[in-house]
Amino acid sequence: MRYSESQLESFTKPLSKSENQRCENMIKMVKDAIEDYYGATRDYKANLSNYEIFLQGSYANNTNVRQNSDVDICVMYKNVFYHEMPQGYKLGGNYSYSTLDYYDLRKMIKNALVRKFGSDRVQDKNKAIRILSNIYTTDADVVVAFQYRNYYDSSNYIEGIYYKALDGTPVINYPKVHIKNGTTKNNDTNYMYKKMVRIFKKIMYDMQDDNIPNSKEVKGFVLECMVYNIPNKDIYQHIDTKYSSNLTNMINTFINQSMNLWKEVNEIKWLFGIEKNKDEKFYKNYMESMKRYING
Repeated sequence: MRYSESQLESFTKPLSKSENQRCENMIKMVKDAIEDYYGATRDYKANLSNYEIFLQGSYANNTNVRQNSDVDICVMYKNVFYHEMPQGYKLGGNYSYSTLDYYDLRKMIKNALVRKFGSDRVQDKNKAIRILSNIYTTDADVVVAFQYRNYYDSSNYIEGIYYKALDGTPVINYPKVHIKNGTTKNNDTNYMYKKMVRIFKKIMYDMQDDNIPNSKEVKGFVLECMVYNIPNKDIYQHIDTKYSSNLTNMINTFINQSMNLWKEVNEIKWLFGIEKNKDEKFYKNYMESMKRYING
């Protein structure tokens, strides 16, 4: 195998405390940016009490493996929510329709960030606002969102986020549920789940650095979800568990088992979405490539 057991073990380690501190610094600066903007403009939309600001993505899930990689921050406006109801139910409570346009909210947050960081460090991307790093912070992708409520009866719901990309595509995600479910699975597998996710992501980056065909189209988020769908008993860390055997067994499972009914870590959205068969085939082929790569 390309990797020794000690190398694989080194891949399982979470990032350093200094990296975590840089993430915390960025979150604080984003909060300060909105608060300062409110102080200067008195725009009610910028009142910090209207927001919940939190980490999402690989940093929040503690599955990141690259130093200085982007941190994903969600700026969720709580006073407006989108929702869906199960058939036969009606929304309880007294709510009125909001006239607040999503793109107006995103523009205001961008203005607040430019005022704080400078126009040379703030860039508009399709799904997020990019903040470029300095020595105290890491690059950040700021997703501006409304609250999303996926109701399962008239008054109780699963919380997610709703936003629109600049190209008009609506996006619904469940970052808090992802974090909660990932933590539960990690505990239930004696902490092996996130270790294996980090191994798969590290190998992905190695394959990208070595220009392995199609490896740069692979998404770490999808790999994390694929590992999540492996039964706990097949991941659980025993005293004599070897990372190499776990890795080989999981790759073979991904190649040989249908992933058609697999879901994301949030257990709400289908993993491979609309183009399910196409995407599943791509990742099966990628796992074949990974198998050759680690055994080469």
